[in-house]
Amino acid sequence: MNREQHLNDLFAKARSQAPKASFEETKAIFVQSVASSGEQATAQKSKLSTPKNKIIMSVSFFITVTIASLLIWSNASDTKPVQVKPVEKQIPLTEDKEAKIEALPTVENVEAPKIRPQSNTIASAECQVPMSDVPDWQAFNWFEATQRNSAPTIQEPLVLLAKESYRMPVLTDEEIKQTVKQKKKMLKALMKPDVKVYAYIPAGNFSFLGQNISVSSYYIQKTEVSNLEYRTFLYDLVMQKRLEEFLIAKPVETVWTKIFGVGAQIMEQKYFSNAAYNDYPVVNISRAGAELYCKWLYEEVHKLAGEKELPFFHLRIPTRQEWVKAASVNGQNKSFPWAGDAIQNEKQCYLANHKPTDSTYFDDGGMFTVKVNSYLANDFGLFNMSGNVAEMVVDGLSNTIKTGPKDTAVVLSPGTAGGGWMNTANEVKISAPDNHPNQTDPHPNIGFRVVMSHRGKVQIGLEN
Repeated sequence: MNREQHLNDLFAKARSQAPKASFEETKAIFVQSVASSGEQATAQKSKLSTPKNKIIMSVSFFITVTIASLLIWSNASDTKPVQVKPVEKQIPLTEDKEAKIEALPTVENVEAPKIRPQSNTIASAECQVPMSDVPDWQAFNWFEATQRNSAPTIQEPLVLLAKESYRMPVLTDEEIKQTVKQKKKMLKALMKPDVKVYAYIPAGNFSFLGQNISVSSYYIQKTEVSNLEYRTFLYDLVMQKRLEEFLIAKPVETVWTKIFGVGAQIMEQKYFSNAAYNDYPVVNISRAGAELYCKWLYEEVHKLAGEKELPFFHLRIPTRQEWVKAASVNGQNKSFPWAGDAIQNEKQCYLANHKPTDSTYFDDGGMFTVKVNSYLANDFGLFNMSGNVAEMVVDGLSNTIKTGPKDTAVVLSPGTAGGGWMNTANEVKISAPDNHPNQTDPHPNIGFRVVMSHRGKVQIGLEN
């Protein structure tokens, strides 16, 4: 019997048997089964709805989605790489300390274009020329090329007022107070001496322009004597009622207008007396006045020291040899107090106050004099050894006058060194000829600084 015949026999046998359950009975069983299934499903759903199960299901769902996403991304990247164009970030102008940028794209450094100055000179602030706002300096417009070039050297003696006809200035309480304070400051700096105010120059030989010069050790003021320092000296003479010395030492401010005309009245009225010029070099004083200042300062510091021995003696105007040693730094610098033969550096900044050209006088940072600590100091810490004001020196030790083989007489004479604001670049060189030979009268281009002989062997001279 084959398989098909067997199935037919089974269906025929089933049709011939009577049913064991009616439709209604079957219906009731089905309904009951459905109801039972719903109750079981509700109970099962209630068990799955607990907080713990919800957390587990959520975590499972998140993991499943994450894995699926990674698989999709991995497949996509394996098939074809996608290039995404970077979006430029907008960084706010104001600083946000809370904001953090995890990574920024590498950007090639691009140097900003250099802008050359249109002028051949650099602003004085960039060239480190400490200048202050001086009242009415604009009124100095009288100073023109013809006046500056034609400024004569005053040689005629200045007639001082008779002692009997001159009335001493009357100082205010504030002027007395400030004089006492400034004098105390000056003497305190001199006692040690203070390295901020005075430089120590050791003894030794040095060669300069073919000559071997021997100089003993000494101290030298790092700056030219200022208006404030010299005014303190004069006011102290007034307080001590030393009228005769006061008349010799006081500046002759009328020299401004005597040389440059009535347009210089503002300088005559304000340069020495106005506080705006406190740190500018004193000018228009006689040689005798400068020597009296040295004498006064030395006497006053001895009063303060009492029995205590000072590390120096003989406070005075420097010799030319001392000045050259200090300016050239032991003969290292032949032209200027700095290395090289140029009066400008690589940035075209002027290094000294002088007369740059016949038509432009402010290019170097000053219309006339500038502060005593202007420009850069040399290796000894000295300011304005070239330019600003021609400084008084004592000549003679190197100028031996011989009229015969046995004549060894030495003539000491007044001189100046370094040139000033009225001189050209060549005239402010260390080795330049004296711009004011034998000058003893007041002049607006002449000032001074002091030296003190260090206690030790005195040996100042020149070997041929």
